Amino acid sequence: KSLKFRPEARTCTCTCPGLEAAGIVTAVGAGVERLSVGDRVMGMVDGSLASPINTDARLLVRIPERLSFEDAAGIPVVFISAYQALKRQARIGAGETVLIHTAASGLGMAEIQVTRALGATVMATAGSQEKRDYLHALGIDYVGDSRSNHFADEILALTGGRGVDLVLNTLPAEMNRDNLKLLQPGSGRLVDLRNMHYGAQMDYAALQRGILFSAFDLGVMAAGGLFLAFPTERLIDW
Repeated sequence: KSLKFRPEARTCTCTCPGLEAAGIVTAVGAGVERLSVGDRVMGMVDGSLASPINTDARLLVRIPERLSFEDAAGIPVVFISAYQALKRQARIGAGETVLIHTAASGLGMAEIQVTRALGATVMATAGSQEKRDYLHALGIDYVGDSRSNHFADEILALTGGRGVDLVLNTLPAEMNRDNLKLLQPGSGRLVDLRNMHYGAQMDYAALQRGILFSAFDLGVMAAGGLFLAFPTERLIDW
């Protein structure tokens, strides 16, 4: 895919779908110094199924030689989502524990890598035994069943009632009742990555123990230019 870049921010008004892309720079605008014509790049790109594309150079990073275009094009959305959830919203720190639901998904795998890069411990769930075995093979000690609510009691038993510091939720809204049971009073965080798309509602009384709840829609944030300050170079660190 051919890409053209210009340095100024913009709000997407295109109707073509897509949020991420990889390709070759064919032109740069005045003031673009970090990228050059011919560079192989990847990043957040509104309307990425179009070609060529004009986008903001600050949303892009050079592709390491070891990565193909196909592999690189699948990196930005999941890793930026993981970074947004873990670092920007939950502010996870070294020594804390994170429960990642449906962790064998593309997003889940990115969340595992970012969690570990930030020095936190991973617990996980997945929907099949094959996926749970795969996650165990990655060195994750606790891997529960994402299709039941048994994970809550299992983790509380495993941690002596302490639970976890953060839950990254991709399960239906009714499972948040079990997620909230796991969180540390006064400091626990729940980031819901699913249910804002389904009109789900929440009982605010569930937060009265000092639990922090947040959610985001990556497409809405990208369209508003909110990722212009994202450290795109980190995409190749994880």
